[in-house]
Amino acid sequence: MTQEVKVSRRKLWILSITLLGVWAALLLVAPAPSSAAGITIQGRLTGDDGQPTAGAVGLTLSIYDTDTATNPLWREEIAGVQVTNGIFAQTLGTGRNTGGSAQSFAAVFTGQPRFVGVQVNGGTELRPRILLTDAGHALTASSLLDSGSALTAANFLRRDGSGETTTTRTIRANGLIIGVTDEVARLDNNGFLDVKKIKIGGQEIVNTSGNLVGAARNVGGSLPKPGFNSRFELVNAERIFDFVSYADPLSPTPVTIIGPPEENFVVDQQFFAPDLGVNNRAIGSDVFDDFPGGQVGSYWTALTTQSLKVVRVGAASDQQQHLRVWSFGTNPSFPAPLFKSSNWTEINPGQTSSVTFPNVFKDHDKMVVSVIFFKDATNEIHNTFIGTDGGGGFNRGALWQNLKTSGIDVVRRGNDSDVDKFRVRVWEYDNVSSNFPKPDFDSGYIPNPDSFDTFMVFHNLNVSPERMLVDLTFRSDQVANKGINIDRYGGDSVGGGFLGANWQNLTTNSIEISSGGRAFSDLDFYRVRIWVVGQ
Repeated sequence: MTQEVKVSRRKLWILSITLLGVWAALLLVAPAPSSAAGITIQGRLTGDDGQPTAGAVGLTLSIYDTDTATNPLWREEIAGVQVTNGIFAQTLGTGRNTGGSAQSFAAVFTGQPRFVGVQVNGGTELRPRILLTDAGHALTASSLLDSGSALTAANFLRRDGSGETTTTRTIRANGLIIGVTDEVARLDNNGFLDVKKIKIGGQEIVNTSGNLVGAARNVGGSLPKPGFNSRFELVNAERIFDFVSYADPLSPTPVTIIGPPEENFVVDQQFFAPDLGVNNRAIGSDVFDDFPGGQVGSYWTALTTQSLKVVRVGAASDQQQHLRVWSFGTNPSFPAPLFKSSNWTEINPGQTSSVTFPNVFKDHDKMVVSVIFFKDATNEIHNTFIGTDGGGGFNRGALWQNLKTSGIDVVRRGNDSDVDKFRVRVWEYDNVSSNFPKPDFDSGYIPNPDSFDTFMVFHNLNVSPERMLVDLTFRSDQVANKGINIDRYGGDSVGGGFLGANWQNLTTNSIEISSGGRAFSDLDFYRVRIWVVGQ
């Protein structure tokens, strides 16, 4: 859950509350530690100019029993909290206690809601306070132990390893359900905790086989270095990126794209803006319904073997841009797709075109799709209005949906004037016929919130965002023949609301997803996959 709070000359986004206490609830069946800690507050600080705070700050964290209380149950001070690109993280209960009515940090949590206030460098407490509901219950796990550290709650876990019991518990933070439900865990005869199944945020973290699900693999680069790599460059109205003459400032021996055809090219476009960091907001461009004449975002067009053109339409989140281009069949070579349209396929406005795949794919959840467009009037390959745009009274662009191992649908909107033809390219990892690598991070399918919200996903890859290739896809279960799709990819402002989703604030360890929510969209789930790119 993301909150934006303006106080004095500083902004704070509470990006997430990591309930390490969820794990504590299971681990405390062993002898209890001297103090109960484990709720970590993670946030993002910026100044009034929108620039992320950097360096060390002092934090004062106060825990109250109500949102309006003036006397805290617990107060602590932490000096030298490191802030990187505006991001900080601090675990409650680890600072210097400076007041409060509770006898200990653990005594703060009695099963009732608690509110956390944050002060930066001794300033005014930021509002609103952070609501903790049920999260603190994890810190009362020590009450399950008697003075001899023997488990007294037989219906929770058995220490003798003779059996397993199931607990059902929903954990909430800021009203967002992120808890574990229907976990199965036990202590074996050697005192080790044996966790059979854990879900967080609806995502399976440990499955019934005891395997981690969606865990990041920190590798040196699962995808080859791009043939063209611009790094981040300022783009005004439009800019030509010349593959041949451009020199990569970080590479002593620049590599350029070699040879045709252009339909074998894979283009990746990253944006940067002070308020959203590295992002893809309004990729393909977006027209605002409630802002006449307002158009934001960027798209690429006029792709040839020598160059491409980037067009930036209006102030938005794309002041600087990072362009990367690969080509299968060159050196270094992007993995060849298992399927590529043999020709450009014509598609009319308002038409849905179904593409049938050969019998080579095994699992639709391991497939990776790229669709490129062609405009007859300008004879250009492009990605204009990728995912489609419905603002300003228009309905333009094209998208793909209903991905299966047997085929895919491409949809052109009724008022579109740019997508006359398309080509589909599809890869699959864990397929003996393909050398496409597994993602270095896979979030799995994450439920879309009911209303507009921004969520942080931690990938922990520990590499520069410029070395990441991000794939954001959606899944719609409530609409027939929609399935896995990219409808309103990059976000679409329409009818006073926000459709689809985009990613933003990509850092070395995390990424944010900004979604319009299910109240205004048929996006039921989103999924983030990230590949590390060689250098």
